[in-house]
Amino acid sequence: MSAKQRRLIFLSGTVYTQPLSPTVEKQMRQLADFGEITVVGWVDGFLPLRLRDPVTLVLLPRLPGIGLRYPLFFLAGLVVILLTVRRKAANILVAQSPYEGVVALLGRALARLRRIRPVVVVEAHGDWEEVPRLFRRLWFPRLSARIMGWTASAVLRRTDVVRVISDFTCEKVQKICPQTPLVKFPTFTDLEVFLDTPAPARAVVDFPYILYVGMLVPSKGVEVLIRSFDRVREQHPDVRLILIGRGHAERRFRSLAHALGLSQAICFLPPMTQPELAAWMRAARCLVLPSFSEGLGRVVLEAMACGRPVIGSRVGGIPEMIHEGVNGFLVNIGDVEAVQDRIRRVLDDPQLADQLGRNGRLMAQDLFSSEAYVKGYAEIIEIAERLTVR
Repeated sequence: MSAKQRRLIFLSGTVYTQPLSPTVEKQMRQLADFGEITVVGWVDGFLPLRLRDPVTLVLLPRLPGIGLRYPLFFLAGLVVILLTVRRKAANILVAQSPYEGVVALLGRALARLRRIRPVVVVEAHGDWEEVPRLFRRLWFPRLSARIMGWTASAVLRRTDVVRVISDFTCEKVQKICPQTPLVKFPTFTDLEVFLDTPAPARAVVDFPYILYVGMLVPSKGVEVLIRSFDRVREQHPDVRLILIGRGHAERRFRSLAHALGLSQAICFLPPMTQPELAAWMRAARCLVLPSFSEGLGRVVLEAMACGRPVIGSRVGGIPEMIHEGVNGFLVNIGDVEAVQDRIRRVLDDPQLADQLGRNGRLMAQDLFSSEAYVKGYAEIIEIAERLTVR
């Protein structure tokens, strides 16, 4: 089936910027080769946006509170699906997680009333049962987590194709829907930005630092990192900790830093563009990701591409990228002592750090690329078209 006969609708939880970042624009241009692409996502502000180049983006205002936000996404997603799907075409609905998959499945049911059967693809990027409970403050958290876990499982059992990003997510999905076709490939990462970022290292600031990149939430193990860093400072008082990201627990982490006397040693920075992030990564002594739950950990891959050692939790998809003593170190969840020990090893042995970084860079070049992302979606489309003509 030709690209002109394909319609792909992506139901995304991503917050997009206007204009699009160079990395997102590159991702969209690569997807545009597959057919007519429509993306439903979010934008900061109170007015919706509709953009048409390189794909059609329907961006909804990111209203405060999930009680307003998700009913809006639910209704808008259904409207977009019903206005976009066509007969005699390959209609593919791609949900970024099992929760957006609820909209895709209902859209498929409504489209069937018009004798159109879209193929539903649900993406599993991480531990969907743990993430809602860890990231959000929910009423009746145990009951909410149980309902959301049941919802995710029900969606996965009813979907046509599942995309996974790691062996961890693959095994988790197979336990729920062993007969459903699975396609495994990583999230889109413009590694060229990180591979091509020019040296010299240490050029961003004039002091050595440890780097963390991600949401400032408890499930990312930020408190573990701060307490580990407190011990590292006993032998390395000149080292700083840079935390790049935002999250609802930022105030709590700032208070912890103040209580430990680290206010001047820990720097909180907002999210930034990928070229800016690449510069910070290349200049860091190492990147630390002590998460409690992680589907893959894209920042680990990005730091590897920058030639930096990586320290991460032995959880989810992280062990698939960090090989102990080869390109970094693995630690158990919540192990403050182990985190500080591995950071000290990197700081105490620059030759070891450089070797770990070189190994990681080679691994990133060999295993991950935007071509793998495109090839993965090509496989999904091939499966979807076979299901369409049955």
